[in-house]
Amino acid sequence: MKKDRCLKPRKKKGNTIGRLLWILPSRGELFYLRRMLIVLKGPLCYANIITVQNIVYLTFREACFASGSLDDDFEFIEAIKNANDWSFGH
Repeated sequence: MKKDRCLKPRKKKGNTIGRLLWILPSRGELFYLRRMLIVLKGPLCYANIITVQNIVYLTFREACFASGSLDDDFEFIEAIKNANDWSFGH
């Protein structure tokens, strides 16, 4: 029954972030911040997150591309162009 339910706190398993919500890429910097938090191990502040190979970047997006966690869309753009060249319309 619903009355028997109760909230129980989660058991802590080391130094981890419990859950990261899924964020759309259209949210901009929030999306890139989440990507960096997934890749990095143990950042203590924002400066740790935007620093890649001892270079401090201005945005999370720049840091994502520098870390290699995101690639450019060149392959996808070429695939779309190729499909456009070979497709037939009405």
